[in-house]
Amino acid sequence: MSIDSHRILQIAGRMIRWDRLVGLARFGYGSVGGAEVNESLGEQADGQPVRLVFPPGYRCVQDLDTSETIVLYPRGGGVNAVAIPFDNSTYGPTDLEKNEPVICDKAGSVVRFFADGSLKITGKSGAIVNVDANGNIDVIPAGAGNVRLGTDDPAKLSNVALYQALKTQYDSLVSKFNALIAAYATHTHNVGMTPSTVPNGPPFTNTATALTSSVASPNVFAKDKL
Repeated sequence: MSIDSHRILQIAGRMIRWDRLVGLARFGYGSVGGAEVNESLGEQADGQPVRLVFPPGYRCVQDLDTSETIVLYPRGGGVNAVAIPFDNSTYGPTDLEKNEPVICDKAGSVVRFFADGSLKITGKSGAIVNVDANGNIDVIPAGAGNVRLGTDDPAKLSNVALYQALKTQYDSLVSKFNALIAAYATHTHNVGMTPSTVPNGPPFTNTATALTSSVASPNVFAKDKL
């Protein structure tokens, strides 16, 4: 290695470093590196102060236990040091394909974007919201967690109607109504019948029933009240 190359590496080593997060002074500011401390003895971390930089629209108070970061030191000095990408590989999915970003937390909730344009939201409870590439939404399994659309106020929410269950009960009502129309259309009156005489015609005994709760989703709610 030439003397010039060695000098370049020495300078680069003072300007860029891979380090571990050891403290947060306030949101957006913390510290990296420093000697190991024993908090039970009252010792406090005194690592290098850094500015924590987040991507636009993203905010997270980083878990310090196993988090690492790249630190940039402008002009090679410790003043205005900046910590850029953070990494914590102890949680989150690892079976990722190309161009499939993931947002996750330590509790187990995951928002995952797939290369085909679909989106999958998995809550800690196990509830899953799938949004396919065509914009269709489904929630599985029922009862694993609640999905609230439009508001978090329970007083303004109602259960979302399930199409297949609603269609089944509606079709049953339509069938009975049509049978009633057919019976009405084919009934006959006897000539000279008295007002108390029942017209001749096919018997009709079907009765309509009210919709049951099975048409309502058990865990998906939408705002329907002001």
